[in-house]
Amino acid sequence: MPDAQCIWHIPKINMKKSKITSRKYLVKVLILLPFFTNIIFVQENDSLKSLFVKGEYKTIVKILEEKLTWENSLTFFEYNILGNSYQRLMNFDKAILAFGRAEKINPQKKEMYFFLANIYEWYYSDKNVAVLYYKKFVDESVELDEKLINYSLERIKTLTKENNFW
Repeated sequence: MPDAQCIWHIPKINMKKSKITSRKYLVKVLILLPFFTNIIFVQENDSLKSLFVKGEYKTIVKILEEKLTWENSLTFFEYNILGNSYQRLMNFDKAILAFGRAEKINPQKKEMYFFLANIYEWYYSDKNVAVLYYKKFVDESVELDEKLINYSLERIKTLTKENNFW
């Protein structure tokens, strides 16, 4: 398979201008059409990024879940964007799974801990898990954005005060 992850599309054919007027061709297209209706061209990361920026989270989930039916795994980037899309769609359990899989693929990418901490803090009642992920993020992140690290330190401080633990 080429580097660009291609998902197929069927081009529109103007039957009046086209020399293809055979009923046999039209039947073949109609038989194949259900397999291609949810599928579009996707270049490696750029199209997924642009879909994410546009807020097309359902489209991203549909594309990547479809890809998972063909392949057993996604890339780090794909799991990352899938997790963020699930989170925006309020499907937190699936977001946690996607971030966990991204972390297993590339354990050097510590921002997964930050994403997981955010989910646990804002959407689950047990804030202990959020604090643990924030701490893990701060302890293991060296070359990341200082604002994220400072935010994480502030959240740890606030959550530990609010929940009276440690």
